[in-house]
Amino acid sequence: TGRSGGEKREVLPTVYCIAASEEMFDPARTSPDWCFTQLILKGVVAASRRRGIPVNIAPISTGIEAFRNLADREDTMFIFLNYESCEQLVEYVVRKGAAYSLYTNEPFGRKLNTVFCDVGKATEDATSVLAEQGHREIAFFGDYPDSARHRGYRRALRRYGLPCREEYGWFVYRGLPVPAREEALKHLPECPEVSAVVTATDYRAIGLLQALQEQERNCAVISIDNMWKYYPSAPALTSIDMHLEQAGEALFEALMQKHEDGLDRQRTIPHTLEYGSEQNK
Repeated sequence: TGRSGGEKREVLPTVYCIAASEEMFDPARTSPDWCFTQLILKGVVAASRRRGIPVNIAPISTGIEAFRNLADREDTMFIFLNYESCEQLVEYVVRKGAAYSLYTNEPFGRKLNTVFCDVGKATEDATSVLAEQGHREIAFFGDYPDSARHRGYRRALRRYGLPCREEYGWFVYRGLPVPAREEALKHLPECPEVSAVVTATDYRAIGLLQALQEQERNCAVISIDNMWKYYPSAPALTSIDMHLEQAGEALFEALMQKHEDGLDRQRTIPHTLEYGSEQNK
């Protein structure tokens, strides 16, 4: 809109941060996703405030018809929290040529405007720490075989010449502490030689620790994501922090840079190992 004297006021773009579904905002149903969303959105909002550009948090159906109502407007830009659930939406925005940024924790086969947290490398590093401590029989506790985390675990085993046995892969899709504990109680007696476990998430690690205490068994445990502080845990977990708040800030800055020059880039957020219990040092 114009101002008096012929000056024009810059029209701020409308920024939408797209969540995969309303379920991600319900901590009672999917608390791991809730913690992820909370941390990454905290970074997005912090960066948007520094820029003075408001961001709209939009839990939305992943159906393309509803999304077009947003995407076809002028000066709309998008932050996507994942690709798998929002593939149709991301591809629509890419074809339209709108500014966007995308969080991912797995590498893409083509160039997109991404912020990348390499969970596969994080799991590889966690497994390597245990191997360098002298553990030879290391199990993996995750959501499904051949995930990015599971592939990172296997890479580390190959590098150190350690056994990668089928019975050392423990999987439970619902990664909350209670089902993780129940699954661990089944596997631990079957693998008495295992001295260390890498878990794909802290919530699985918490369930595993509960199972270890019940069976009066000692295992080193290293986890991924450093979210255990949101769920009481004793002893404190050793976990790899993926720095999701920093990823959220990077998502907003990546969006602004794409808006300014139209270029796609990959920004990788470094991870760090945070020691908890003395048994993991």
